[in-house]
Amino acid sequence: MTSAVSKKAKSKAMISSSKPRSSTQKRHQVKPCNTLKRNRKHCVGKGHTQKGGMPRRDHSSKAADNNTTDILYQDKDICILNPSSKRGVLVFSRYNEQVTTICTDGLKTQAQLHKEGIINKDVLHSYSFFRAPYLANDIDYTSIDTEILSSFGEDIAPDKKNMVWIRVDPDKTYVYSSEIRARYRAPHYYGSQEYLDAMQIEVNESRKLMHKYLKILDSNSKILKEDGKKLNYNLHTSKGKLVPKTIKTEYPYDHYPINTNSEILVRMPNLTPNYFVKCT
Repeated sequence: MTSAVSKKAKSKAMISSSKPRSSTQKRHQVKPCNTLKRNRKHCVGKGHTQKGGMPRRDHSSKAADNNTTDILYQDKDICILNPSSKRGVLVFSRYNEQVTTICTDGLKTQAQLHKEGIINKDVLHSYSFFRAPYLANDIDYTSIDTEILSSFGEDIAPDKKNMVWIRVDPDKTYVYSSEIRARYRAPHYYGSQEYLDAMQIEVNESRKLMHKYLKILDSNSKILKEDGKKLNYNLHTSKGKLVPKTIKTEYPYDHYPINTNSEILVRMPNLTPNYFVKCT
């Protein structure tokens, strides 16, 4: 990769493109669709129409007559669609603003960066992390921006910088709970092969098709607050549950919103720009 950024700065910056959110970082509580007043027009259900009379579509690939001609890449975890396809769901990955070559050269995994001599870490992920949708709305395919608004609400501005967006098939793409990596304590030395194997087994406990994940988000959004209770999420099932505030939240439960802390794994060593719907 060629860049004006020094090799040391590039090393520090590029790691963020393939790194899950730390448990110490601030999380955002995303409101259910029906509470987003300014965004309510994007929250209508199936059968409604958007401005101009164009019908909205379900996020499921079945809504597109099971079309497979627009699949660019598929493995055990993900099915990436053609950026110009009018089906599927958009997901994003953030990268450090110091990196200026992502949009032209592609998004590389930590393992690939290590192979190229750019980084050196104890734990090297062989995949890049993308955020799963925050909301379970039907998708407004009028434009890329309305698609983003449909799946992420107003928390993620469509013009937000340092973001890579790709389009995936929710019936062939799997979602995992990000907070497992922060909360689970594998009984092995950090960075050892035993540690990595144990962590992967635990993360796999949360594996679910995105289509199922979106249905769970919809159910979670209907849970009403109660005085004296808090909402905990099972990191394996992604399901929310009200419990007394006096009860300590213990693993595998977590109090951070599951909808903003779920991930998709892209195992391509270098996700090149031809897969990008948008790169800012």
